[in-house]
Amino acid sequence: GGRGSAIAFDALQRSLFEDTEGRDFIFSATSAQVEEVAHPLLVLMGNDVFHPSETARRISRIAPNAELIESWRDTDEAALETAARRIGSFLAANPRWF
Repeated sequence: GGRGSAIAFDALQRSLFEDTEGRDFIFSATSAQVEEVAHPLLVLMGNDVFHPSETARRISRIAPNAELIESWRDTDEAALETAARRIGSFLAANPRWF
């Protein structure tokens, strides 16, 4: 804990989200690269500093074949069951990729 941890966390956050040299919104790809992903993507939305919900929403908007699941963890049983069905349906509909 303490001040050293806060400094280390700030440095990590900058390296992942700000110092990305040409990667404009996630540390592993540019938005242009995501826009070019032709195969189906199933995006499970996060809700913390390392998996911001807006990033998931943006990926699902710009990737041509993306589907977004917003509620899948830390939620009620019905939402979990719905998410599980959607994941199963996605995998069944896209066997070539998995």
